[in-house]
Amino acid sequence: MNEQHTAGPWYVRERKGPGYITSEVCYGSDDECITDGVYEPADARLMAAAPDMLKALQELTDLHDDEQPGAMLGRHLRDNARTAIEKATGVKYFGTT
Repeated sequence: MNEQHTAGPWYVRERKGPGYITSEVCYGSDDECITDGVYEPADARLMAAAPDMLKALQELTDLHDDEQPGAMLGRHLRDNARTAIEKATGVKYFGTT
């Protein structure tokens, strides 16, 4: 599985109806939704941050590779970041360099 996620940025939009308030995770200038009906605002914010977090983890693991002299990030932390990247992308992550 090597599917690409919908390009960011993603953002949260509140949706109100008669007797309810939910959140939607949207993208683009036309407010297309990634998902709607998210009942916990914190969950919606976490979902909306996913593309940014994935990019940050990829950059972090690339910067702190064992092969680079002076790398400060421990293997355990780097491996956890790679696991999260692989969970998000569905493919084994070896870095971009």
